[in-house]
Amino acid sequence: MRDPRVALLFLIPGSGNTLRVNGRAQVSVDPNLLASFGVDGKAPRTVIIITADEIYFQCARAIVRSDLWNPDKRVDPKTLPTPGQILAGMSDNRVGGEDYDRAWPERARQSGNGPFWGNDSNCIPCRGRVTRRLSSALRIARL
Repeated sequence: MRDPRVALLFLIPGSGNTLRVNGRAQVSVDPNLLASFGVDGKAPRTVIIITADEIYFQCARAIVRSDLWNPDKRVDPKTLPTPGQILAGMSDNRVGGEDYDRAWPERARQSGNGPFWGNDSNCIPCRGRVTRRLSSALRIARL
């Protein structure tokens, strides 16, 4: 990794609060750590470890002014471009397109990733592990 600096911004639906975490990231292939993130008996190939240097609440004025959580302002997901359309547009149709979108569900099934759009039943493959680990990290950071 050339530059390990990372910044995360956590948004809480319905809240104007945002939590900012600045720190450094590293990729790990430690077998014990990988096993701790396993889902349905399958461990990831890598995990990202983030060491927090700063944790603070960020000004929420932009979130509040944007009316982000107002259901009347939400965009119908069917009006958004698909991942295949985005890739095709970025690559002058060399990558992506309808074939990419059509093949995605099978690719996701084989890789264990699952579709992350349009099917809420597959949106949280970590089953809360990330949230628990972040909560633990934030508790540690406060000490």
